[in-house]
Amino acid sequence: MTKQKFILGNWKMNNQLAEIEEFTAHLTNLSQVQHPDLYLGIAPMSPYLSLVRQKFPPFLHVGAQNISTQKKGAFTGEIPASTVSELKGEFVLVGHSERRSYFHETSSELAEKIRRAFEERLLTVFCVGETLKEREEKSHFDCVKKQMNEVIELLGDDAQKILSASFIMAYEPVWAIGTGKVASAKDAEEMHAFISSLLKEKWGNEFFLPILYGGSVTAQNINELLAMPNISGALVGGASLKSDSFSLLAQAAFKFF
Repeated sequence: MTKQKFILGNWKMNNQLAEIEEFTAHLTNLSQVQHPDLYLGIAPMSPYLSLVRQKFPPFLHVGAQNISTQKKGAFTGEIPASTVSELKGEFVLVGHSERRSYFHETSSELAEKIRRAFEERLLTVFCVGETLKEREEKSHFDCVKKQMNEVIELLGDDAQKILSASFIMAYEPVWAIGTGKVASAKDAEEMHAFISSLLKEKWGNEFFLPILYGGSVTAQNINELLAMPNISGALVGGASLKSDSFSLLAQAAFKFF
């Protein structure tokens, strides 16, 4: 099991030029929390990928919020993985609940996106998580298992190779995203342990993937979350929009080294 920690910011459809300038102007605190096993990253809106890469220091990674299932062609508005790579993007989010719910992305589409990211050597951040209804009905474990197994099966014989190469997971309970609600550290750890057990059941006890928690993560709850044995970091929305709050999360992760 790796001791590596991840703090990834998902800016969603926020932070345009003025906000990017403000964010990059106050990054001095981050220079004090560099560590080889601490992966800090931001996923801006795709049109800003190149600009953000130029403005960010090298140790702060840049990624995309989405990629196409296709390599190239007549797919208006889509962004291929190769373009993310050309623009020096290093990771991509796949399967975020907002993509699943608003754009009705299927497991088949998610598997293809994972393949495209793998081909371009992008770190895939694969998101899973249940709705409030599924949590209340106590079907949350079944939901996450289904989301994982469907994609793994669609990847076929390449699944273990792809997941072993450059792949991490993020557990994001849908009811906690942008709501101010957060799963307790105990509940989050329980699901992370469950995900880990599914992977070990399939590929052996030595198989390990970092699993991040996402869902109203703040400087107030990050320490308790990161202290859990199966939580390797956080995928953060609102708290990543300002450099001061993002820096507090990075500092919290840095304390574990």
